[in-house]
Amino acid sequence: MVDLTKIEEINSVCIGYSGQHHWQLFNQVLANPDIKNICIIGVYYGRDIAYMKAILQELGRTDCMIVGVDKFEDSFCEDWPEEKRDLTWQEAGFGQAPDLQKTRANLLKLGLSGNVFLVADSDVNFLQNTSQIFDLIYIDTSHDYQSVKNLIDLSLAKVNPNGFLAGDDFSDQGTWGVAKAVRESCPKFDVFYNWIWLAKVSDLRLNNNNQIKSNSRLIRRE
Repeated sequence: MVDLTKIEEINSVCIGYSGQHHWQLFNQVLANPDIKNICIIGVYYGRDIAYMKAILQELGRTDCMIVGVDKFEDSFCEDWPEEKRDLTWQEAGFGQAPDLQKTRANLLKLGLSGNVFLVADSDVNFLQNTSQIFDLIYIDTSHDYQSVKNLIDLSLAKVNPNGFLAGDDFSDQGTWGVAKAVRESCPKFDVFYNWIWLAKVSDLRLNNNNQIKSNSRLIRRE
C-alpha cells in the first residue's frame, strides 16, 4: 500500500528525485524478512533512506540497519559532462550539493534516524574497504556506464549470497549508461516502472564465475 501522506511528508523535508514508484518497490523488497542489513550508495539528502525507514516502521521491522554512503561534498560526479566538471553543483544546474549535517538533520526531524549510519566516503573506496556484508545494496551515485559497471562488480563481494542489488535511473540517455551496465552485468534482473532495477546476487555471481571459467579456458588455449 502506498502511504501518500508519508511520502509527501518526507519529500517536504528531503529534497531528491525518488517518488511513489520507489516507495512501492521498497515496500515489496523490505517485506522480505531476510533483508536486514541495507546499504544505500548515494544518499543526497536522505529521501531513499527515509522511505525505507518509514516502510520498515510500518512493517514493524526493528531488526534492520541502513548504512548510507555519499561523498557529501560539492564536487563533480563521473556522469557530469566534461565542460561542467569545474563548476559547483549549483553552477552546473544540479541544485544543492549533498550535505552530511543537513541530511542527518532531515532524518532526525522525521524521526527516521534510528539504526541509520551515514558515511562520508566515495562509493568505490567504501566498497573496496568495508568489512560489512549487506543483504541489499542500492546503487544511486554516478550514472555513467563505467561507474555503474564497477560498482556492481565491487558490490558482489559485499552482499550475502541470497541478497540483492538494485538501483534506479535505468537509462542510457545523455551521459548515462545504467541500462547498458545492468544488462551486461546481470543475466537476470527485473525493471520496475521502466526505471528501477533489481537483481539477485546469486544470479550475478553465477554469471561472474562463468565468465572467469570462460576466460581461463581462453588463456589455456593460447
